[in-house]
Amino acid sequence: MIRYELPEDNDNYKESIADFKRKINHLSLMLETTQDISKLREEHVERLEHQLKDMTREKFIFVN
Repeated sequence: MIRYELPEDNDNYKESIADFKRKINHLSLMLETTQDISKLREEHVERLEHQLKDMTREKFIFVN
């Protein structure tokens, strides 16, 4: 069995909890930012694919 001893100093314990909450919030914001970046990247790739299709179509029309 693993035992975890809580610190006797209640103020330090509360500070530790507050620190963990700050870290969790920070990581949550980083995750949201990463997801936003991924979404923007996908949209950009889709836009470039459409532009490439349009350019290919225009080139085909120009050649024929």
